Amino acid sequence: QWSTVTGIGSTAPINLNFAVAGSVLQLVINDGNNLEEYKCANVKFGQGHFEITNNWWMGSPNCHNNKCNCIDVLNGGNKVITFSGQNSDHFYVE
Repeated sequence: QWSTVTGIGSTAPINLNFAVAGSVLQLVINDGNNLEEYKCANVKFGQGHFEITNNWWMGSPNCHNNKCNCIDVLNGGNKVITFSGQNSDHFYVE
């Protein structure tokens, strides 16, 4: 199941420009002061096209809409990671 990350487009992509999928997505976030590391299982990302712009899509059995339940590698437990954006050339991970 796919969900839009950028908030534009239909409820499911009809065609994708490209897509990538993996058994584990490993996110390492370093803001200069803190290091965070998360693992998200079976995540896929794709870029579609809507009207005059491109839009980003994601999907995983562990994700609903643009939120994924991931494992906090450094501290243990789970962490909900949010993917969002308003532009066709990038999106944010929070």
